Amino acid sequence: MRKLLGVGFPGEPARTETLLGEVQVAVAPKELAAVVSEVRASCARFGTMPLGDRVYRLIVPADGLAADRSTPPTLDELKQRVRAIAGTDFGAHSPR
Repeated sequence: MRKLLGVGFPGEPARTETLLGEVQVAVAPKELAAVVSEVRASCARFGTMPLGDRVYRLIVPADGLAADRSTPPTLDELKQRVRAIAGTDFGAHSPR
C-alpha cells in the first residue's frame, strides 16, 4: 500500500514471516482445537481463528517460504507449512 501511495518507509523490513490462509477444514472443531493447543505450547506463532462453518484462518510461521513476496502463496505451500509445524494440514481445502 505504501508503494502505491508513494509513501516511504523509514524502518527495516520484517525479520519474521507469517503465512495466513482462510480455508475450509475437514476435521471437527474439537480435533483442530486439540492440535492447536498442543502446538502452541512450543510455537507461539501458530494458530487458527474460526470464521464460519469449518472455515478457519490458519496462521503459521513461513520463514524462508518464498524469496519473491510479490507472488501469492499457494494452498499447497500453506498446507506444507501447517503439516511441518502441526503434523497435519487439517484437510485444508477451498481457500478464500
